[in-house]
Amino acid sequence: MKNILIIFLIILTNPAIATEEALFQTSKPQTINLTLSAPPQDLGFGFVRLAGIVKGGTFLAVIEVGGKGMLLKQRDLICGYRVQRISEKGVILCLKR
Repeated sequence: MKNILIIFLIILTNPAIATEEALFQTSKPQTINLTLSAPPQDLGFGFVRLAGIVKGGTFLAVIEVGGKGMLLKQRDLICGYRVQRISEKGVILCLKR
């Protein structure tokens, strides 16, 4: 255990070894287009798919996130995204700013 700690300290204190760059960079897409026929999309926080669209006075979307279903209307928020548009063809989610 002491050897690991010493190596870790050397890496942290030696600027030639240490780096300020991120090892992994994940960024969310700005827009997500979901359609009924599309396979689930992996967004890093879980798989998202459009399970259905309810047509009445307004459109509602049934979206599955990580295995849990949600009923959403236009302008609702889901995992950092806002439902921008729901139509018979699909749903558009935009990254909330």
